[in-house]
Amino acid sequence: MLGGAGMWIGPVNDYAGLVDDPQVVHNGTFVEYEHPTEGLVKTPGFPYRFSATPPRIDRGAPRVGEHTREVLREAGFDEAAIDALLASGAARATEAAPAALEPAPVAASA
Repeated sequence: MLGGAGMWIGPVNDYAGLVDDPQVVHNGTFVEYEHPTEGLVKTPGFPYRFSATPPRIDRGAPRVGEHTREVLREAGFDEAAIDALLASGAARATEAAPAALEPAPVAASA
């Protein structure tokens, strides 16, 4: 009906329809990588492509609290103040992910 009136129309996909859309697959819009704690992860890729410096994923997304101590140190807090924030529940910290990813060019998922 709307297409016949000259309006642009198209399907509205759910998530599965989006990641499996032929144009999305062709463009490499989503990438897959092995996360050290979450396993195989599919995520939106990079909006740019440079031939001399292709994008890559060096590490997975951080876990909640993974960089808390580092960020608080950079904000000027000493270790005693950081420990107090953590003990009071005002901040949360978790240990770093077990293993870093090997930097590699990102391959588009199929």
